[in-house]
Amino acid sequence: QKYVCTGARESVQKMKRVGERVSFSFINDTVDNHCHCFGVNAMSYDTNQNVLYTAGRDSSIHSWIINADAVGYEHKIAFNHHSNWVNDLEFVEGGSLFSCSNDSSVLLWDTDTGEMVENYDRHTDYVKAVSYIEDINQMVSSGLDGKLILWDIEKSMDISRFNNNVSIYSMGCGKQKYVCTGARESVQKMKRVGERVSFSFINDTVDNHCHCFGVNAMSYDTNQNVLYTAGRDSSIHSWIINADAVGYEHKIAFNHHSNWVNDLEFVEGGSLFSCSNDSSVLLWDTDTGEMVENYDRHTDYVKAVSYIEDINQMVSSGLDGKLILWDIEKSMDISRFNNNVSIYSMGCGKQKYVCTGASDKTLRLYDMVGCIYIGELKGHDDNIKTIIIHEESNLIISGSSDNTIKLWDIGTRKCIDTLYIHQDSVWSLYVDEDCQNIYSGGRDNCVYKTNLSTKESTLITTEEHPILKILPIGDESIFVSTTDSSVNSYNIVENGERNITIPGRPGLICHHILPDRQRIVTEDSDARVELWDVSTGTKIDDFGNEEGTYERVIEDLSEIKCVSRWFSCDTRNGNLNVHIEYPTCLKSRIYASDAGFDDEQAYNKVINVGILVVNALFCNWKKDILDKHPEIANQYSVNKEIEDEVNDVLREYHYPPEVPVIISYIDRRSGRDMTFSRNTISSLSATCETIPKWVKDMLFSGKTGEDEKLQVVLLCEDERLRSGNRKTVTAATIARMNLIANWVINKWELGENGDNSSNHVILHCRDELLPHDIDIGTIKLHYWKSSSPMEIRYKLSDEFKVPSRGLF
Repeated sequence: QKYVCTGARESVQKMKRVGERVSFSFINDTVDNHCHCFGVNAMSYDTNQNVLYTAGRDSSIHSWIINADAVGYEHKIAFNHHSNWVNDLEFVEGGSLFSCSNDSSVLLWDTDTGEMVENYDRHTDYVKAVSYIEDINQMVSSGLDGKLILWDIEKSMDISRFNNNVSIYSMGCGKQKYVCTGARESVQKMKRVGERVSFSFINDTVDNHCHCFGVNAMSYDTNQNVLYTAGRDSSIHSWIINADAVGYEHKIAFNHHSNWVNDLEFVEGGSLFSCSNDSSVLLWDTDTGEMVENYDRHTDYVKAVSYIEDINQMVSSGLDGKLILWDIEKSMDISRFNNNVSIYSMGCGKQKYVCTGASDKTLRLYDMVGCIYIGELKGHDDNIKTIIIHEESNLIISGSSDNTIKLWDIGTRKCIDTLYIHQDSVWSLYVDEDCQNIYSGGRDNCVYKTNLSTKESTLITTEEHPILKILPIGDESIFVSTTDSSVNSYNIVENGERNITIPGRPGLICHHILPDRQRIVTEDSDARVELWDVSTGTKIDDFGNEEGTYERVIEDLSEIKCVSRWFSCDTRNGNLNVHIEYPTCLKSRIYASDAGFDDEQAYNKVINVGILVVNALFCNWKKDILDKHPEIANQYSVNKEIEDEVNDVLREYHYPPEVPVIISYIDRRSGRDMTFSRNTISSLSATCETIPKWVKDMLFSGKTGEDEKLQVVLLCEDERLRSGNRKTVTAATIARMNLIANWVINKWELGENGDNSSNHVILHCRDELLPHDIDIGTIKLHYWKSSSPMEIRYKLSDEFKVPSRGLF
């Protein structure tokens, strides 16, 4: 009839508590403690009892009896439970008092006893305002987490929640129904830390308009005959498929995700949704390939996204256990279900039902129209990898790592049949519109078509790699994607004859940064070894794909050299991606000769490679700013000499205009790398508003960085000089031994043998003979290998004639 009873294991409140502690406060009996000691943020008044309530920055609330003529007062009660500033108060006729605080809580108080009655704990940041709506007898609160929450006072639960992308600092409420909030800055911006600039190398010897790793997801626009594919290389591609499904043409590449793309959903009308391991759900413009909206409420891998046609809403789920229903038009979450298990798969009906599959081998069914959790479906013996809902047949179909496909009745939530078709995990399912046939594929590399009436299965094809996704188009063809980078289309009618192959390309799987921090050796999935130049973003050499080539090339090209780690790189999406962060990129001061310059001054000239690379990446943006908005550059005190020097050297540091420049940040909630903007070098213009402040400082202020310094102990071992003489100096790690040799000549006034006197200075470190062109940082890394002050011993060659005064 109406009753629902639940059985639980452990309270949510308890599960959230960590690091429990006991505290006590000192009481100063020489002062009146029945008052505030810091600013008073809020007040409220009980007109019937003439009681004033005050709340302060000392975390306390006090009530004061005010005399009838308002010329006297008496302290009544102190309310102590908050642990931070109390920001707002609301007294409600009948004796209720609400307060909110920077401790993220909203409390209900008994005004007669001063006891805390209820804690409304749904906020995750400072709660700035609380108010009461008289006509509906409900309370509303808002805060810096961007949440506006409507509370049922009697049931002590939230009725509705509005999630904004802006921090709410103020709020006003009418007596009937209206609430207005005031905000200052986007939550998205406030969450960003660790902004960095990245760029990807473009291999012009391969077709970059395709995937280089496995294709996780596919979706199809039946009106335009466009296939959308999403892969483990973080990219999405669209392909125009010929009417007879025997030809294809690449249309657009969608690039914004920074990790595997796990699922795709095309919606009639031109919208495309995607979800990724970077914890984002994105909405795309399918005509331009531009990212339109970022739905960023997940805090872990998002595994599935789907569209509920009848209510025009989108739903997503992931390893954070969240199932989120989204209002597409308002770009906000309407409802959220939080589970204590990771969700790996999800199926959606066209009307209202959503079913999730989790790591605990359980399916969970939801009604998204009423935002109701219906119940569990148990029966699988392993993780559920794929789910289909066919509401017209009242049927749920699930595939699992237990090698089975199960059919469930939605009404009874009971398993009505189990199909044993595959020899390994079932990873993808599809059911036709009349629910007569299901298509399945999995880890056994096989794709089957099964008649649900006769339970007869027909093998359509066997791939060389495990099946990740199957997508039938009409009654005659089916697209199949695998852990390989290619996508195949088969004719279902003609015994699985292949119609189309959309080829992939090899992806980079490992890399090694050479000691000069200028070159990188890579190996791709075909074992091909290549050499790349960081300063130009291009490939220098191709060493082929013979066995053992990768290790051999690294050994041959490695040299005794030490350059600070001024960048990092990865190949996680199959491409070589270089990441530059501040202030690490300033530690890239090297000699121009080591960077490939061969002019007369190159041997002693020091350049900062990091600054040059940043200038090369943002050269178009800087030029556009100087042309259109010189007032921005005028904010900086430009060192003309440094700028001219940078521009002079910059001619050697240039990148192809199509090189992508990605500005990303670390999301504080998920700890994941999130793409903030993606442009090519040529498309970066003054309209781009995502340039980090440190990049602007570097471009306009002429920052050059400072050399790292080490303590060096110089020991004389020459009997013709003062053997045993010891001198401690502080030297830059970039300093070469020829400077030390010159110091020795000058120290002992030995310059009479000519300008080449320093060539007769012999230097050793731990019995290793040091060439004069080696630097101190390299010596410390390869020879000294200790954190103690480095010792360098010196003497003069036997043929060197020492002046007599050198003995004293």
